[in-house]
Amino acid sequence: MRNSLMGLLVVLLLAGAGCAKRPGTIHFSGPAAPPLSLTRETVTRIRLTEYDIAEYASVDQAMWAEGRRGGMRAVFNEFLQLEPVFRPSETVGICSDPGGHPDGSVSFVPDPITHDYVQRFRVSARFAPQQECSGQVLSLEEDRFLAGTGDRFTAVVYGTLPVEGDGYFLVAEEVQETGNGMLQVIGSGRIVRSLGPAGQGFTSPEEPGGTLCQGELWETNREVEQGDRLFLLSTSIEALSEQGTRVQLPESPGEYPEVVVEPVMETEFTEPAESK
Repeated sequence: MRNSLMGLLVVLLLAGAGCAKRPGTIHFSGPAAPPLSLTRETVTRIRLTEYDIAEYASVDQAMWAEGRRGGMRAVFNEFLQLEPVFRPSETVGICSDPGGHPDGSVSFVPDPITHDYVQRFRVSARFAPQQECSGQVLSLEEDRFLAGTGDRFTAVVYGTLPVEGDGYFLVAEEVQETGNGMLQVIGSGRIVRSLGPAGQGFTSPEEPGGTLCQGELWETNREVEQGDRLFLLSTSIEALSEQGTRVQLPESPGEYPEVVVEPVMETEFTEPAESK
């Protein structure tokens, strides 16, 4: 009887050991976080003088360019205040149209009093950081190590580069404290011009081919360095109609109503006679 009990105990211990070596089948990790996607929108009102318009080929070009510029500065301010921390996504197709298409029509009639061109625009931008609309800072202007507001740099952008002047981006640096590929937004800017194709694996063998370009920093919370990442924003702009009634002046002097001004005679003052 004793031998039977000892044998049964040995069998149970061996069975338990065998179970301990099996790989676990229950995973307690939570679901994968969805890719980051942040959208910010603003309504801006611009006023351009004749001198502002003269810098462009047409009134239409000037209004759209300055409207987008003014709106994007307001949108960038919100992103930089938020300073989001994120991990880039491998999802394809989020940033398919970074340049955006204008919607609506601008006014070509200057203000009758100031002769300025006034227009309201609704500008929005979506930040969806993933490989298709990313890039990397290659070198800073004048071979410097750090760059800030107003500085320019050379970068490579993967995927399709938008029309020059319509490419807006956020700059992100690696969060050293985490060490797991997390990035944080530290600056913003605009693509100034394209410099041609970069070729396959320009920065590293695993990176896809891209386009060399020159970028300009607009606002920065910290200094930008070589190797920092760029992420193009998907933007849109819409021209809004002006509310209210404008003062309409007559087209010719003959249409002004005739106004007659009659002189008013003042009472003549007589000085008193001098006493003797």
